[in-house]
Parts: sequence; structure tokens; C-alpha cells
Amino acid sequence: YPWRGFKEKDMALKLLQRVFEHHNLADNPSHPLIALLQDAATKIGYPSQIMTQAQIKKLELRDLKALRKYAFDQGSGRFDESWALLASMDYSRMSEQESMTIFQLIDEASCVKAIMSQGITPARMIDATLGLIRRNEPKSREMSLPLTNSLIIRIARHNPDPEIMTLALDALTFCKEQYASTQEISQELFQVFETITDQSHQTQNSWGQSLKHRWQEYKTRHATQTAATRRDQKAG
Repeated sequence: YPWRGFKEKDMALKLLQRVFEHHNLADNPSHPLIALLQDAATKIGYPSQIMTQAQIKKLELRDLKALRKYAFDQGSGRFDESWALLASMDYSRMSEQESMTIFQLIDEASCVKAIMSQGITPARMIDATLGLIRRNEPKSREMSLPLTNSLIIRIARHNPDPEIMTLALDALTFCKEQYASTQEISQELFQVFETITDQSHQTQNSWGQSLKHRWQEYKTRHATQTAATRRDQKAG
């Protein structure tokens, strides 16, 4: 029987203990029941030991080397877990060097076609990038827009899902607003959104419609900001 849950395992172990006490096995160490009980206890498992092992396993991913290892190992059972952690991690507690390591990890992983084709993984890359952008440090400001540009282009190549691309556009918008960036997005990225929004519009997909509207808003806002910047330059 596959014992499940700590409560169930505790009840099973208590039952074994009662058998042990009922037969006074403490006074008869050679009794054949002892070996059977020991084997049963091993099969049931020890809740405290299981909890300790689970905690050790969880803490392992807090080490950046281990995290990187699993983030690239698609065959590992911890591949999805590593990207879920990257997407939800509190980057404000990291050193600048550690955050740069994560930037590099995302950048390198996004170049691997097999990883970029893994369902929700690209969305988790975007969430992780947003977490790094929120640090608002000099290095983060320097790397955020170029990395966001590159990441979105790679997502579009391998997994141009309208829902993920909508999240990507939100990340791009947040990045520019967070740093009041006057940097232009690359022409390649501009064309990526033009192409994908056109294709999504043709399919009448609800996420495609949302992406098309947001992209239009982005272009309108960008045109307004560019015009204002030029006026200020002329006035200056």
C-alpha cells in the first residue's frame, strides 16, 4: 500500500508500535516479527525524515549554481520548479552581482530553442526579467531594455503565443516607464510586433485582439513621447 501524507504515515507507524508492544518484542529481540516490523516501517517512511529531505531539496535551488544547472536541464524533474522559482523570486534581497548572474542565465537560456519551446517557460523568463527590472539599480537599468528586446525577439521566433507576447509587451512597457527610458526599441522588435499583431488579428483570437490593442496604445504613447522630446530639444 502506498502510504500518503504525514498523518497517514504517523497512524501506520503507531499501529506498528502497538504490535511491537502487544507482543513484548522489547524483551524478545530475536523474534521474527521484529524484522517484519522494521521492513514495514522503512516502506512507510518517517515523516520527520521526509520533511527534512524536502526542505534540503527546496534549499538546494537557493544556490545559484544549482539553480542554473536545473534551469538548463529539461530532462530534470526540477526544470519547471527552477523557472517557477526564478519567476517569483524576491530579487531585492540579492546582491548586484547575483542579479547580474540571473540576467546572464535568462539571456543564455533564451538562446536555447528547446527551452524556448517549453510551454510556460518563456512567460516565466519574462516574469523573472520584470523582477530584476524592479531592482532599479544602475546595472539593471543598463541591461534591462536590451535584454527585454532580445528576449521578446527570441520568444517570437520559437513560441509566438499571443498571450505570452501580450505579457512581453507589458514587460517592455514597464521597463521603459520604470526608467523613463528614451531608448528606442530595435527595428527588428518593432517589426516582430507588427507581424504578430497582424497575424493575431486575422485569427480573431481574444488574446490576439488584446495584443493588437496594446501594441497600438504603445505606438501612440511612443509617438507622443517622441514628439514631446523633440519640442523640448527645440525649445532648449
